[in-house]
Amino acid sequence: MKNPLIQKSILTILNRLDRVALRETTLASEVEIAIDRPLTTSEFTDELLFLAQRDLIQRDHDSFDETLWSITQKGELALRGL
Repeated sequence: MKNPLIQKSILTILNRLDRVALRETTLASEVEIAIDRPLTTSEFTDELLFLAQRDLIQRDHDSFDETLWSITQKGELALRGL
């Protein structure tokens, strides 16, 4: 089940960084703080994939093969419309 609160939190956090990528683990911690409850790995992953499939966020990897996420221009526009 999709959770708009988690999705909006992800977009808001990534938008604050002005297109600088954030480690997935750090993003998960920031989202937990924003929604004031722990996240399961599967629910967090589901929301990331949901947003990525809609080109609202994008995934990359650093030189240590750690997953990084950043907001896309489409994601910025979608966040403004919320």
